[in-house]
Amino acid sequence: MVSGSEPKPTTDPHDNWKRKNRQARSLLIALVSGEYKNLIGNYEHASAACKALENTLNRKSVSSTIYPINQVLYMQKDESKTWNEHITEFESRWTNANSKVATATKDSKAWIHGFQSVFSDEEFKAHLLLSTLPSTMDNIVDNLRTKETLSYSDVRTRLLDLSSPDTAGSALMSHQKKKKESKPRSSMSSSLRPGICDAK
Repeated sequence: MVSGSEPKPTTDPHDNWKRKNRQARSLLIALVSGEYKNLIGNYEHASAACKALENTLNRKSVSSTIYPINQVLYMQKDESKTWNEHITEFESRWTNANSKVATATKDSKAWIHGFQSVFSDEEFKAHLLLSTLPSTMDNIVDNLRTKETLSYSDVRTRLLDLSSPDTAGSALMSHQKKKKESKPRSSMSSSLRPGICDAK
């Protein structure tokens, strides 16, 4: 009924079609948020209501998709937050972005499909978490990135180790001694950012 593959019969009686159409239309209304209920209610046929909903959402797809992606790509650690709080927030933002791009269809834009691929990659996730760290931790970032295969679990564990008083103290002194000039962390993240900025 929603796809329109079962058109309204041209001959009477067609009570069965009407019943199924009412059910499909009611289900659509029940499944959407309040801002879209009136839109659906303006259409008698479920297929027309669904098409109108699809057209409305497609116009918003770019802005609604790019926002959660930017939220994780441009995230930087807040000095007032603990490592556990920072990682928890990063993972929440990652999940939001991943959930958004995971809904891409064959008709979605190419860049959405690109993000769908990278947001399913745990190594990219690890590199992205490292890119949120302050420049005073460049030595730790560089050491982790020398691994042939970087796992998110390794990065997460290493950063949470910094919460330990003993580890945090020695690590801080090491960071300050080995502080480097600011430089792009990764060709992967730096190559993404200009395009994202333009889209935003």
